[in-house]
Amino acid sequence: MVTRAATVAPRYRVTRYYGCRYRTNRFFRLVDVGEPGLFSDRVEPRRLAGVFAGFAGAYQEPAGEQQLAYVRAVDLRSGRVRVREQALVDAGPSDSYRVSDLELRYTGGLAWIVERRSFAQAPGSPVITYEVHKVDRGGRQRLDAGPDIDPASLTLSGATISWRRGGVTRTAILGSARSG
Repeated sequence: MVTRAATVAPRYRVTRYYGCRYRTNRFFRLVDVGEPGLFSDRVEPRRLAGVFAGFAGAYQEPAGEQQLAYVRAVDLRSGRVRVREQALVDAGPSDSYRVSDLELRYTGGLAWIVERRSFAQAPGSPVITYEVHKVDRGGRQRLDAGPDIDPASLTLSGATISWRRGGVTRTAILGSARSG
């Protein structure tokens, strides 16, 4: 992945992230990072595997009260987005969330750990929990949830993803990206 500075209308400075398949030397714009509330605030973590680029983006909703996140997997042969998901689908109006870890399989399957900060029960003192998700040909699935998941423990070995919860390693199979 490479970045370039750009200016978009009316005069916003952004950093554009591009993915390139070295063999064909074709670049595809993946995301623009810039002004909070208008563009993604940051793009991390990022992964390359086979012909796929995978990443998590974070952004603030326009009022600036919530930090939200999404995940993407892009096929660098065509520029086609194979995975396009919100990192957390059941967030409440007082929840903020970010992706703390991400793994991409060379077949386009994507897995991530999302950190949820909920201010609903105790304003000013968030309740922090973590969830492990995957998306592949079988669809999207939440694999695990709890406050004791290690937010940086996601690993990929072959088709097996693993993470730690309460000091115990858990695993699941990560398939290919969805087609269509």
